[in-house]
Amino acid sequence: MAFVLACLAAMPPASAASGDGGLLHIPSAASLAHCPSSCGDVNISYPFGIGAGCFRQGFELTCNHATQPPELFLGNSTTQITSMSMYGCRALVEAPMFFNVTSGSD
Repeated sequence: MAFVLACLAAMPPASAASGDGGLLHIPSAASLAHCPSSCGDVNISYPFGIGAGCFRQGFELTCNHATQPPELFLGNSTTQITSMSMYGCRALVEAPMFFNVTSGSD
């Protein structure tokens, strides 16, 4: 399964570009320098991120370092992110999808 997320969340309206630190504030490269740029083999870029000040609201990721290699998840969910790619103004996030199909005989 692939999720395509528009980068409009990363582009603030003119009022948000003032740097007031509000909800639509985009951090500078210097303020993102402390943020992890990868988890396992998956590279991460803003608006996605891990840790305070590293992601846009709704784009939080978590990295499970208890596994080898570490695994990346969308927020605190069980949705694992297996790859991320930025294409112009779109982010493609791939997550595995599993089905459990059972049939019973009556």
